[in-house]
Amino acid sequence: MAVLQTTTPQTAEHGAEKLCRIFDAETAVLVIIEALQHEIEAAVYNKRWIDFDNAQQRLTRESGRLEMLEAERCAIFDDAESGREVDFYLWASAYPSEEREHLLKSYRALKRQTAKIKTANEAFSAYLEEMQRVVALFLDAAFPERRGGLYGRYGKTRGADMRRVVLDKQF
Repeated sequence: MAVLQTTTPQTAEHGAEKLCRIFDAETAVLVIIEALQHEIEAAVYNKRWIDFDNAQQRLTRESGRLEMLEAERCAIFDDAESGREVDFYLWASAYPSEEREHLLKSYRALKRQTAKIKTANEAFSAYLEEMQRVVALFLDAAFPERRGGLYGRYGKTRGADMRRVVLDKQF
């Protein structure tokens, strides 16, 4: 269960509508981020690096929007006076039935969308890690004298993050 700091019930009553609006806006941003995530995956799979860069820039902008919404959401729950933590569902139970249902529906949609993105991120990360491992194995087999090291165009040692690989060897 989510644990949140909250305001007192008297001041929280006007926060439900605003919180629903924020949850819905965050969910909409996450839907956009999910679509951008698919664009990034397609760009990587098809080696379209310009598409990758464009989608990455748009993803950065959307992430900024999401951070702003999160800050706005957290501001609703900030209560410097009490500093106590309250379970979200317990906090939502203080609202009338109709408001509570709308609030919980928005919250669940946000959690669902977050879980979808997290799952897709984990799958894509696993794919990238496997590709990095395959490339490293290939380079170790093709160039055993490099002993696991990667070198840049001018002979300087580079990190093994596989962002840029320069092969200065003739076949």
